[in-house]
Amino acid sequence: MPLIHPRLAGTTLVPDFLLQDENETVAPHILDELTRSLSAAAEIWTAIVRHDPVNRWYTRLVLSGSVEVWLISWCPGQYTRTHDHGGALGALTVAQGRVREIICNQDWRPRGSRHHEQGTSATFGRSHIHKVGNPGIEPATTIHAYSPPEVPMRYAPDAVDQTVDDFMIDNLIGGDPVGTVTAGGNMIDGGTVGGVGGGAGAVAVERRTAMSSRIDAVLARARARLDRLDPHAAAAAAAVGALLVDIRPAAQRSTEGEIPGALIIERNVLEWRMDPTCDARLPQVTGDDIKVVIVCSEGYTSSLAAASLQDLGLRHATDVVGGFRAWERCGLPTIAFSDKDRHLQ
Repeated sequence: MPLIHPRLAGTTLVPDFLLQDENETVAPHILDELTRSLSAAAEIWTAIVRHDPVNRWYTRLVLSGSVEVWLISWCPGQYTRTHDHGGALGALTVAQGRVREIICNQDWRPRGSRHHEQGTSATFGRSHIHKVGNPGIEPATTIHAYSPPEVPMRYAPDAVDQTVDDFMIDNLIGGDPVGTVTAGGNMIDGGTVGGVGGGAGAVAVERRTAMSSRIDAVLARARARLDRLDPHAAAAAAAVGALLVDIRPAAQRSTEGEIPGALIIERNVLEWRMDPTCDARLPQVTGDDIKVVIVCSEGYTSSLAAASLQDLGLRHATDVVGGFRAWERCGLPTIAFSDKDRHLQ
């Protein structure tokens, strides 16, 4: 029995042949037409979508035997992890704003990027690997369709995903590199076509995971729980009330500088200061629903710290991709080290 969002029920936006139980793969051009049609129906998706600067928001609009459709919002600076679609075909249309797609080779490493403006679409093949997000200063909304549906995505090994983050941050500063992939509604396969669960990407994941250290595995598990923010998204979240918490020790802050307005809580006391049930908690910690964004020097320790806060019940805790150094490289405000009272040890 197909599932359809109540806002779409009774409309003709999704053709009947896509709402059957038969497990038939739908061609990319049909997926493209579907996402374009839904994007044009602004009265439908604007009543559903919401934008959360801390936790990236998405909801499924359609699920049938042959297709699934998702509505996804992007606050400034929000990105996915690097992933494939498990062998599914797909299409996306930008309903609002602008998104950026970093396209990767079959070894998961970045090879270029393209921007998708409002009203444009793109289709992709079975082996496509990418990272998608919002590099701008305004919210964005996209509609995605995949066939076959509910095929598990695979994610880049954490160490490799960090190279994609570095590529992303470098090119937030300097623009897209020479050789940028052309945008528009063209098919991008990202390499040789691979089946579900197979292909070079799966081999790379298995091999790299086997070579990873134990702390790499712990870090990967921590980050799998986080909806991480790039520096621009972190700044936007702080501007609307999220707690930006700098956990670097004084020695690092004295060398690197600080973020104006950030709350300084060194790592060794973080959990006690941020536990809503602890007598040593800070006044700002008013309950489990507060939004907390952790920053360290390069974005490693902060991931473990954010996961620890989630274990304490702060389900909105996350961290900054690339840490303070990425914040500084993006041209966001910094100040010289100070040991004033706002620094809580």
